[in-house]
Amino acid sequence: MIFFSDARDVVSGIPPNTTLTIDLELVSLMHVVDVSGDLMVLKKIMKKGEEGSSRPEDGLSVWIKSTGKL
Repeated sequence: MIFFSDARDVVSGIPPNTTLTIDLELVSLMHVVDVSGDLMVLKKIMKKGEEGSSRPEDGLSVWIKSTGKL
């Protein structure tokens, strides 16, 4: 429980007009490629393929995860 100088206690949330300071640590950084040239389509390689492997050919199955944002 947190107490302030005016004796009110805060169980959940941050009281109004209070400065909140948070320390963050960057744990990873991923290279993103702008595929379309206008930042509308971005490509992020999650796992690099094996050395010497080729690209998928027509008719092969691949797993794709996409996210759309408005």
